[in-house]
Amino acid sequence: MRSKLLVHQKKAFEFIWKNIAGSVEIGEMDHTSGRA
Repeated sequence: MRSKLLVHQKKAFEFIWKNIAGSVEIGEMDHTSGRA
């Protein structure tokens, strides 16, 4: 999916993802939300 995104789309996606998950790295995600 990422390869199809434009640069500004990728940055926006990562910004939103960081706000939801806390990180873009799977190993660093906060697992306290109940979703795993």
